[in-house]
Amino acid sequence: MVDSIRNFCIDQIRIINAHIRIDGWSLICQDAKFAKVIFPDGSESNLDQSIWKQESPDIASVFGNEFSKSRFRMLIPLPADFSIDFFFKTKIKFDTDQNFLISLISNSEIPNEIRYRKMSTIKLGIGVPTYNRSGILEGTIEKIKSLTKFPCEIFIADDGSSDNTHEIIKKISNIHYGIFENGGISKNKNRILFYLKEVLLCDVIIILEDDTRPLEPGWEIEWILSTLLYGHINYAPDWFKWTGNGNGRWHSPMVCDLLTGQCSSFSRSALSYVGYFDARFGKYGHEHVEHTSRLIRLGYGGLIKDDGSSKSFYLLRDGLEIVDSISNHSADEVDKNASVFRIVHSECSYRSPWKSDDESIIEFRKEIDLIKTN
Repeated sequence: MVDSIRNFCIDQIRIINAHIRIDGWSLICQDAKFAKVIFPDGSESNLDQSIWKQESPDIASVFGNEFSKSRFRMLIPLPADFSIDFFFKTKIKFDTDQNFLISLISNSEIPNEIRYRKMSTIKLGIGVPTYNRSGILEGTIEKIKSLTKFPCEIFIADDGSSDNTHEIIKKISNIHYGIFENGGISKNKNRILFYLKEVLLCDVIIILEDDTRPLEPGWEIEWILSTLLYGHINYAPDWFKWTGNGNGRWHSPMVCDLLTGQCSSFSRSALSYVGYFDARFGKYGHEHVEHTSRLIRLGYGGLIKDDGSSKSFYLLRDGLEIVDSISNHSADEVDKNASVFRIVHSECSYRSPWKSDDESIIEFRKEIDLIKTN
């Protein structure tokens, strides 16, 4: 958030372990004798000057050397339970003649049901689609379990692996799993979305590819917050070049023309209006871009460009790692799906998780009935 009149900016708000870290700058802060955080309940916490009067050569280069110490970094405890409204109502106060206040997040028109809903009431589902990666799957699930702070439902969907993936899955405790015939990425992710949304009634669904793992405790909190704000969020791996629009944090996602399906998150509401991956896609390619494009058309997870047809995607950075794995990429399958994309991309946004015939619905229902719980 940047205020061009008062000249301050909250660069990022991060959830790290048991704290909220706030990074930003203000031209007024180096003239203040002290700073404090004022919480929504009116309580206050004084801040150490050593973490808020920091060297700011970038700010000084724009506004002058007298503002050489205008950056701040603040750590405040993460509440045991909170809503997005906590960030709207928490303010930073600098001791000046004007008692200068900075809001962490500026006012935003989001539904009250989202703004005031406590994190403890959010039901989280994490789905892991997998195919022939038995060597890394167990490590991914272990990372999810050990680093996820909030209770969650974990669902592994094996898309017809020919290695010993099914043996590995059956040994993992406290998960839901399904061992299916090979149907491709679109169908397998639809199994995940449908089961977590319609059967387990999850409010936020995160899909992590089997080679994508959390790195930090509480990694999911920023994904939940951003999903509540924007309805749909994707991941920006290290090789995505920063565009300068957004910083990749939950409150200010990176805006980018590139997209990968390594990690993506969906709100229950967004899926209710947009639906699932198009079931006409084959095994590999274009299905994720097409689905996200439909979400953006209905106001979730990105921006429509001025030409009206192309899109920019909202992405989060950091907190995940992609481990080395064997790719299942197939140029032939990508070409086939490209043909499907050209046919379906301009149709009505909503899609069911199955093809539009009774046989496909019956087949899908039988697959959902195969899902087990360890």
